Amino acid sequence: MLSEIKLPAALLGMGFLVILLFLGVVKPEWITPAANPILKYMALFFIPAGVGVVEHIDLFQSQWVMLALLLTIVPTLILTSLSPIVKRIKFRD
Repeated sequence: MLSEIKLPAALLGMGFLVILLFLGVVKPEWITPAANPILKYMALFFIPAGVGVVEHIDLFQSQWVMLALLLTIVPTLILTSLSPIVKRIKFRD
């Protein structure tokens, strides 16, 4: 059944990296030299998303209320649900 779930390889890789970081298998010092150059040029990764918005501007204009609600409600739910988890992890250290 799991083979039917289609996830991008990059998303799976990031998920595994986060899990390994939390478990202490991977140390942050090991990935810092590779992460810093990527973070330096992170703005370039948003160009394709911006082009996609411009290409589908008519869809955004017709669905702006739904998008506004989603962009408000979803981050709020994520932040409020992650807060207790972060507190538990912080006190564990």
